Amino acid sequence: MESTTEAVTTPPLANVPAARATVWPDVPIVLRVSSEDDVALADAISSDRLAWVEVPMALAERFARSALAVDLIMDDLNDAPSLYRISSLYGERLPRLTLPAREGIARAGAIALAVQFAVRIVPLQPSAAEVAELQAVLERYLHDTNARTPIEFFHTWLVAAVHGGRPSLWEVLERDPDLYPRIDADENFPPQEAGFVERHVAELREKGAECTRCRFFDGCGGYFKWPDPAYDCADVRGLLTSLDEAAARLRQDIQEAAQA
Repeated sequence: MESTTEAVTTPPLANVPAARATVWPDVPIVLRVSSEDDVALADAISSDRLAWVEVPMALAERFARSALAVDLIMDDLNDAPSLYRISSLYGERLPRLTLPAREGIARAGAIALAVQFAVRIVPLQPSAAEVAELQAVLERYLHDTNARTPIEFFHTWLVAAVHGGRPSLWEVLERDPDLYPRIDADENFPPQEAGFVERHVAELREKGAECTRCRFFDGCGGYFKWPDPAYDCADVRGLLTSLDEAAARLRQDIQEAAQA
């Protein structure tokens, strides 16, 4: 679950529904829990096999006393105020929180930071209003002295920009199916065919898509050009520019501190 600027090594870390996990090969997996029945199935699987457990908000309390790492999935951002109660149940072993980049993300992100959840924000093709909310989350993450936990993808992008390199958004957000295949998932984001990201990038280059001339393309990898390749990335580029500008300020601060 921890982000890194280095390539993820094989084998891929499959996200497997609980109903199939007991017959899955004996390798590390992400266990996807979606119902009360799945909770009992999770108890039957050796914790040594579980990289973490993906849990919907409705079942958050069922894992509050678990020693397992938990990725808490909030589909409805109106549930954000419940994070105060959930944090008290988990104590020092807070789960990671995964949020969609939809209307309400600024409020949900502010609450998550206040309660000190580590956060993964998963955008698709955000509207201008949604990008503005993401910008508000970024500003709070950068400048709120109480913000002590990482928000992805901001965190890894900043670390890479400060120290050199460009992270892959597909990897950081765990949406590259070659690295994080989602087995029998209901959603189709992104398609789960092997080699999807490589083909997607190649198709954008072949068509001469405007993003292939963007300075962020190597890191973004056309992430924001799916599913609609005609999506206008202007607002997203503004957000990524804000990240690079923040990284430049951080580099300057580091240099000045070293010279003091």
